[in-house]
Amino acid sequence: MKHKLWRKLGISLVSPRFHGQILYKRLASSLCSPYLFYNLKSWFFLSTMLGVVALTNAWVTFLLVWVVPLTILYQISATLRLCAEHIFPEHQTLSPTRNKSDYARLTTGIFLGESPPEVEGKSVESFSKWSWWWLKMIFFHFLFCRVFVMVGDTPVHDFHHRYPTSKDWPNAIFARQQDLEQGCLGLKEDYREVWGLFQAIDLTFASIIRFKQANSLIKNS
Repeated sequence: MKHKLWRKLGISLVSPRFHGQILYKRLASSLCSPYLFYNLKSWFFLSTMLGVVALTNAWVTFLLVWVVPLTILYQISATLRLCAEHIFPEHQTLSPTRNKSDYARLTTGIFLGESPPEVEGKSVESFSKWSWWWLKMIFFHFLFCRVFVMVGDTPVHDFHHRYPTSKDWPNAIFARQQDLEQGCLGLKEDYREVWGLFQAIDLTFASIIRFKQANSLIKNS
């Protein structure tokens, strides 16, 4: 079943219908919200921006620099991030109003990287494995996963739920480690972690399967 979830995710990321639905909801929430003043600001910003683009005839630049990054690319990034941020409980035991302990069980620290190759010496094999490791660390784990998907303090989203009012989010990774070393004061739940973006998504998909199976057994019992 897990491979079906991965397949669904992959298809969604390149689906025009998927991106169109998300974009429609984003525009509707910005331009047609229940708040008049908010709508007026959104319409003013949009009309002013389009007016400047029309006057300067910068449609190609506007499309490549503004529209594509803020629609397709952002939506791919947000989808991957949302798939990794939370896991599902094993069964429906959580109350509608969840507390910090509940969220502590449903979030995991996501660290981007992987173990270096276990090779020694200056052989061709050693050079190739270390080169491949560095390429993955720079172009996949850093540029794609960290810069494009897991932005800001997202890798320690579990710390955010434990301390949602903390203003020291630029140092959240270090604050999380400090809280871990101090024994997670005030909470019984220990921190958990997973290494790699796709491994985190796989963990979420596994929790979805367990959640469905557990609740299916409860309903049939």
